[in-house]
Parts: sequence; C-alpha cells; structure tokens
Amino acid sequence: MVFIEAIANSLDADASKINICISIEELGKQETLKITVQDNGVGFTEERYAKFCKLLQVEDSTHKGVGRLVYLYYFDTIEVSSIFDKQHRSFLYNTSFDENNSNMVLEPIAQQEQRTILNFSNCTLKRLSSYNSILPDALKRMILEEFLPRFYVYKEDGKEIEINHRTKSRQGKKESVYRKQKGNYIIE
Repeated sequence: MVFIEAIANSLDADASKINICISIEELGKQETLKITVQDNGVGFTEERYAKFCKLLQVEDSTHKGVGRLVYLYYFDTIEVSSIFDKQHRSFLYNTSFDENNSNMVLEPIAQQEQRTILNFSNCTLKRLSSYNSILPDALKRMILEEFLPRFYVYKEDGKEIEINHRTKSRQGKKESVYRKQKGNYIIE
C-alpha cells in the first residue's frame, strides 16, 4: 500500500521519473526496513501541501483523501523533502503532525530542478505479511497491475514515465526498471 500510494501521489504531481529504493538488513528484520521514494513531480507547493495537511480533501472522485494515513500505518517516521519553484520545503510526518507543524521548514534556494523525496523509516509491523511486497519481481507485477490503465492513457497521450526500483539487503542488490519508450512499456 505504501508503494501504491507514493506512486499515485508522484503521478498526480506529474512526475515522469520515480525512483524507489528499499533497504533491509535481512528479510526477517522488518525493523531495519527503509524505503525512499523520489520523483521529479511539481512538489509540495503551497496548494499541494495544504491538501496534504487536510484529510478527505480531494481533487476528484478517484481520490479518497486518506492516503497519508497509509504511511503512518506502516512507518512511524516519514521525512519529506521537496524542491519546487526555487523553494525547499522539508518536514517530518508522524503521528503528531499538523498543518502548523513547527518542524516544517520552507526556504528559498537557487536550485530549479523539481523533486520530492520521501524517506520512510521505523517500520511498525511485527513482521511483513509477505516478503513479495519488497522483492523486485513481485513489486513490479503489483505496480503494473495497479497502474496499467493509467500507463495506457499516458501511452495514448505520448507521455513518458520511468519507474526504477532497487532493493538492497545483505543478500545482495536487485533492480527493476519500467520505462515507456516509443509507445511501449519496457520492463527490465
């Protein structure tokens, strides 16, 4: 669910490139699970930050407005860093978050390249229900099943999207890439 929600938010922010990095010491040590999702979408602008802060505030009927609660179900700590319109917004999202969050920092910067990074840590689960949720082949299949209709619309509109996924553990590193090229989706 964390991946689905994060990817959906990235796509809603008009991202064309999404990178997912999962690290875990060992598959049996879910407390060491860390996930980073980075995209090149429009970022946490004032409008998007205000929507994030308000539960049930949605853009259209395809959204429920509770996605951020999914994050807190699985992780105690989500660090958010977003660059947009020559500004950098960073904050810690946890159970004590509110829109007047005293830890939110908004500062001007010279960098123009948009990006948002979500760092998930402190996994709350006693155990993972399935290790498939963090392994590349199963995650690739889940992403395609969830977003295939949306990817088809992108293909019809000529929009390119690339999703990179990497899992690191003591057992090694595995990667998968989903990339739209010349009207087709390439899965490597």
